[in-house]
Amino acid sequence: MIMHGAIPARSFFFEAMADSLARAINAMAGEVQEMWWEPISGAAPLSSPTVTWRQSFENPPGSVSISVPRSDCDRLCEQILHSAGLENSGPETFRSTYLGLIERVIEGLTRHVASQFGTDILRGPGAEPTDEPGHLRWAIYHISLADAQQVEITIGVDTTLLDAVADAVSNKSLARIPKTLDRLLDVELPVSVSFGRAQIALKDALKLTTGSILELDRTIAEPVDVIVNNCAIARGEVVVVEGNFGVRILQVISRHERLKTVS
Repeated sequence: MIMHGAIPARSFFFEAMADSLARAINAMAGEVQEMWWEPISGAAPLSSPTVTWRQSFENPPGSVSISVPRSDCDRLCEQILHSAGLENSGPETFRSTYLGLIERVIEGLTRHVASQFGTDILRGPGAEPTDEPGHLRWAIYHISLADAQQVEITIGVDTTLLDAVADAVSNKSLARIPKTLDRLLDVELPVSVSFGRAQIALKDALKLTTGSILELDRTIAEPVDVIVNNCAIARGEVVVVEGNFGVRILQVISRHERLKTVS
């Protein structure tokens, strides 16, 4: 199994952003049907034109860039205005709507980060940037809205901020581990990969023979589930490693989602 990206603690920031995005969109635009994110190697392949907002932080230092394709931004703002029973009165309405959504997202993200540092997080100014700083780690969030519309949001966080949050998460996790738990860390657990499921009638199951084909509830493009001890913990894509199948991790499932998958 291939782990994609950096240490698991770094995933906390992007998971926190996913939760903040979902809560903000749920509050303003209606229910989010599905959301998943994947890391992007190198520079972000942003569509043009995009609407970008950069939020700086002073403690811990760093910045976060939030970029949305213009068409997706308009679609999201229309959904927010429709949910609120308001009419679109022009670009300024869309701008104020979008900035209101960003403010909710940043507030949620700040609370998540503060939970790891144990202190209030000091935010700096936010603005629409004219350039893009270097040394960013990127992730793209795929979001399905309640009306089946799809939007994508790209998040970039500089490595200084990402490392500070990852260190705080690691230190807090280590502090919580009882010494007696060390004996359990070498316990081996079964790992399997689920490509999908199907439900058929007994009479159809009895007809199965060599060469029969079962259609699963998952498309080719969808990520597979990584299951540890009967609990789905991540999603990824199938790869080939030296002639063997492997899975590249694209998303670590949140604790709440894991509980729902326990069989």
